[in-house]
Amino acid sequence: MILANYPGHLATAAMLLALTGVVAFAYRTRNLRRAKIWRWIFAAVRVAVILAILVILWNPSNSRYTETTQRNTVMAVFDTSESMSVPDGNGETRLDEALKAFQTRFRPGDPESPLFRIHGFDTRAYEADSPAGLRRWGEQSNLQRVFDLLKDYIPQKEGLLQRAVASLNDADSSQSRMAGAVIFTDGQANLKLPGAYPALSGEEFPILLVGVGSADLRGDVAVRSIQAPARVQIDTTYTADILVAGQGITGGTLEVELLRNGMSVARKTLDAEALEREGAVVTFDLSAVVLGEQVLTARVKTSADEVNRANNVLSTVVNVVEDPTIEVLFYSQVASTDIGKVRQALVRDKKVRLDFGLDAVVKPRLIASNTRLQGSASLPSSPSGYYGYDVVILGPCELDGLSPEQVDGLYSFVADRGGGLVLLPGRAQFAPTHVKSPKLRALLPAIEERRSAQPDTQWRGVPELTLLGSSSRVLSMDDLKALPVVTSPYYSALTPKPASSILAEVKDTPILYVHRVGRGQVALLNVRRLYEWYNADVNGGLLQRLLSGLTTYVGRVPESESAIEVFAARDAEDPNTVTVDALVYDEGFRRVADASVLLTVGAKGETLRMDPTVDGRFSADIHGVRAEALVARVSAERNGRFLGERVVTATLPLPRTEMANVALDAAFLKELATETGGEYRHVSELGEVADAFESMSTVRRVQETHSAWPRWPVFLTLCAVLSTLWFARRTVGLV
Repeated sequence: MILANYPGHLATAAMLLALTGVVAFAYRTRNLRRAKIWRWIFAAVRVAVILAILVILWNPSNSRYTETTQRNTVMAVFDTSESMSVPDGNGETRLDEALKAFQTRFRPGDPESPLFRIHGFDTRAYEADSPAGLRRWGEQSNLQRVFDLLKDYIPQKEGLLQRAVASLNDADSSQSRMAGAVIFTDGQANLKLPGAYPALSGEEFPILLVGVGSADLRGDVAVRSIQAPARVQIDTTYTADILVAGQGITGGTLEVELLRNGMSVARKTLDAEALEREGAVVTFDLSAVVLGEQVLTARVKTSADEVNRANNVLSTVVNVVEDPTIEVLFYSQVASTDIGKVRQALVRDKKVRLDFGLDAVVKPRLIASNTRLQGSASLPSSPSGYYGYDVVILGPCELDGLSPEQVDGLYSFVADRGGGLVLLPGRAQFAPTHVKSPKLRALLPAIEERRSAQPDTQWRGVPELTLLGSSSRVLSMDDLKALPVVTSPYYSALTPKPASSILAEVKDTPILYVHRVGRGQVALLNVRRLYEWYNADVNGGLLQRLLSGLTTYVGRVPESESAIEVFAARDAEDPNTVTVDALVYDEGFRRVADASVLLTVGAKGETLRMDPTVDGRFSADIHGVRAEALVARVSAERNGRFLGERVVTATLPLPRTEMANVALDAAFLKELATETGGEYRHVSELGEVADAFESMSTVRRVQETHSAWPRWPVFLTLCAVLSTLWFARRTVGLV
């Protein structure tokens, strides 16, 4: 009970004093003195009546509180990726097991339970109208998208009541308060770093992670990878290494089958007990007898009770090509035994089409006795003269004596066209390391010879390949071991540029430098008495193999492909989508932005038009690429004029997929729950934790005041008191 219009203690005290004074004064009359004791009774009753009237004026009232509640909403998120299709329980898929537990434990149709908003997630998070609307068997579990989605629904302390009250005017249940989230998953997420997920859970928004599936699967065998060269030459042999792994294998043998373009070519058996998580490698020897794209597919045949067969097959692509012809210009201003043997070695290489230029300075008496000099008189005098070659080999030349046009052309040939340049050593002014022209110095992988006082014999030894030299395949260690003589570097101490690479060395002194300039590569062959590497009895010997490998290594962009650069990479979010980018150049190797560029994938693939992006770059997406390699052909033309064509074979290993390991990762989910402030339970251990989500929330609490005066008993009591007082006064003769 409260007095709604109570004027305060000070005003009340003043009223009571005034009332007491008035009554005391009124009851001092002579007649009232004769009433004796009745005078004080009548005065007390009079004061009580007046006090009752004052109290009524102060409005005695009762306070009542009314509350309005609304059902909360809980996010129910289901992993619908491919790993959730595994039937490792009682024969039903993990997703069906999760949906069954959701229906029985969380009772979504019960009025006493919260409302549930159904979501699914694979590569992205999406909303479904009902469990039946979940999209099944996506390619990836992107658990990050789920936490990004939950960020939008976490209630904030400030403004929560206002939003809840406003939601009363909206019949949509999605406006009710989000009271938490439950996530059903097997833990096979694309990102398994718990610390990378935000801490969203708390008292206001609890998150329950429910693990679905078994951590101990029945037998599972998988083809982890298939390694084969992306490009091989016709009429050669190559190997394909198949990595097979397994777990829970009880015994017996497995059959590994290799198919080429859908036709079985070889089979091998594998002892199942030898398989561990790291796996075993099965090697197949193959012959490249047919030109074009060869799709190699590795397949493992297992028992019928294997729970996961999606990882039993894997493919890659091998592109069988003809031995390409390399256009080589060999030019020298010095005639020597080294130059002669280099020329003979190049002539013996079937893939090389050689143009030889010799501009040697000889004595007049020799000119008189020799009316014909072998070779051409000079280097090309313009960039276009170089562009028809793939590799230029310069013997000892006085490079500072070249014309500005020749220098510009040589630099443009390497940097713009992407050609290869090989520099041979020379003495005095014919040494390439002594050049002063800024553009030519930019081409050198090593400069500034520092003279050594030690004799040449100090540096003699057997050449050795560096790690990069072995991977470059310019030479092999077996080739160097077959060298009949020891050798020494021509320059004993050079300063390599920071970006240059060393492929071979003698006693820690480099003899083969390579570095990239623009689109092309430059090699410096720092070998003394190079002619000793030549052996006519074995098709040119080591010198022929060195020059063959080196011209192939530095001349990777042939003239027919030099107008286009192609790059291929898998999409970060969709591994089965490959983005192909191409850079297109004109005859002067300037970027072309208005070309018509076509992309063809595979020998019989669909042709796509590549869209221009910026600065001569064109791009296209290829979907559904499940092989570990890709053969793409890009051709370009402008205004009806053909610019060039490029065929690229890109090795694109598939990332670890959903089905690589489908066992329940409970350890990851427990750690994730700890990091994010949530709670983890296995689907079979939900129990009462499913009832932990608050089903109702108070969205409005209103205080209502009800006056106690306008009631008949109070009115009648007051009337009775006043009437009794009148009759009592009359009885004693006061009225």
